[in-house]
Amino acid sequence: MIKKFSFNAFYIIFGIFSLWIFFSGFFHATGNIPANFIMLFGASLVLLFSAYVATKSKEISEKYYKITVIAIFAIFYIALTSFGIITMTVPISDLEVLIQSADHWLENGNILSYSSYFTVCRNTLGNAIFIYLMYIPIHLLGINIYSNIAESYGIAINCLMIVLAVFCLYRISVRVIKNRNFQILFLLLCCVYIPFYLWAHRYYSDTLSLPFLTLGILLYIKSQEHNDKSKIFYSILCGIILWFGYFMKGSIIIALVAILIYSAFCDKKDFIKSGLIVVLSFIFTFIIGNLYINHNSWIDFSNQESSKYPITMWLMYGAHDEGNYSDEDVNLLSSYEDYETKKQVAYDKLKEYYSQYNLKTYIEFLNLKYGITYGNGLFDAEKYLNNQRHSNFTHQFLLPGMPFTPIFTYIANGLHFATLLLSVISGFINYKKRKWNIAMLFHITMMGNIIFFSFWETKARYAFGITPILLFLTIYSLYNILEFIYDKKQSIK
Repeated sequence: MIKKFSFNAFYIIFGIFSLWIFFSGFFHATGNIPANFIMLFGASLVLLFSAYVATKSKEISEKYYKITVIAIFAIFYIALTSFGIITMTVPISDLEVLIQSADHWLENGNILSYSSYFTVCRNTLGNAIFIYLMYIPIHLLGINIYSNIAESYGIAINCLMIVLAVFCLYRISVRVIKNRNFQILFLLLCCVYIPFYLWAHRYYSDTLSLPFLTLGILLYIKSQEHNDKSKIFYSILCGIILWFGYFMKGSIIIALVAILIYSAFCDKKDFIKSGLIVVLSFIFTFIIGNLYINHNSWIDFSNQESSKYPITMWLMYGAHDEGNYSDEDVNLLSSYEDYETKKQVAYDKLKEYYSQYNLKTYIEFLNLKYGITYGNGLFDAEKYLNNQRHSNFTHQFLLPGMPFTPIFTYIANGLHFATLLLSVISGFINYKKRKWNIAMLFHITMMGNIIFFSFWETKARYAFGITPILLFLTIYSLYNILEFIYDKKQSIK
């Protein structure tokens, strides 16, 4: 009874919020509504037609299937890396600081002079460590970390992480989609997914964290497929991998919560061996990781109690105006030296912000937040493409003010809103099927992201982390729509 009620309640909530973010994003998108609608309609038709062809065509043989899959991944990686190098930019913002700290670390064996930065921006430390480790081979070869060669190397690693995320998605899709043609179609969809290319040049948390999300979910799914010691092994590994993802990008903790909720309903007596073990291994790794980081010789956190900011500061950003970064909030908290005082002031200010809303104004505020977060098919990539190092053909359709940039933006928006719309449809499909399955695990994760972004700082690029979920749910919808149409025709005959 509880399981049935929870299922119905979840999909009612998921349906409301997923439709909300779709319409908010669509009506706040760059450009005019008719043009975005035409591109949405066109992208949806292309996806449906491709799915129809995949369904009606003779299924590819096992031999050629393996060759095709390998070829697609190889071409995808080469194309992604090439585009990333062509659109190479001068590192700016946090990425610039992380590269500088990596260079200092490689030369001096520590990043003590950057301690204050990592105290304030603790969430970037995982990326700093990854970039430092990534550049060790370059350093050993005597290559300047600021050179084009080193930058190209960083882009190549970044693209590898994107491809690994797609590979994990592919392994998950194989468990859901029993048609080899459709599995290949899924890979092709990932290969033409525009945001992957636009973010190929910027190796930051938005891309470097992607494989940890998909691998963590894949490991949990593998734990469900075993009933022996392997179940516990995969559950432990899942928790560890999700911690690495969380260390790179904090919002990945939502996948951990989704697994816990899903496992509580689906694993029954095996819950302790799966969901609970995943959470415990995450917590254990989190504690060990924090102990090591706070007691090491390569960074100094001894003054963090007076210089760090509470996590509620980012919640403060997300609670007023457009929900973006606020000098007012930073200056307010900077006026206090004691960390506990900062926490209390931030908490009081947060309550003050939310007390200003009534139901109508709060819904309007959320509508704006969702519009900014989900209304950009480029996921803010255009902000990081304004400083491309070399003049090249991509300027004609990527940079603001260039002749083909508007139509390219419309194409990206059309594809983005098609994946959002199909993710909504996937929820209705699952509700109709009455199944707790892999798709529902993705639905719970997506719902968690929506809730998280309802309160966190508002940025379109933060939503880039759920693009693997959108791609999976897109192909899930297409597969089930075509399966339904085909079965209906068969029954009519």
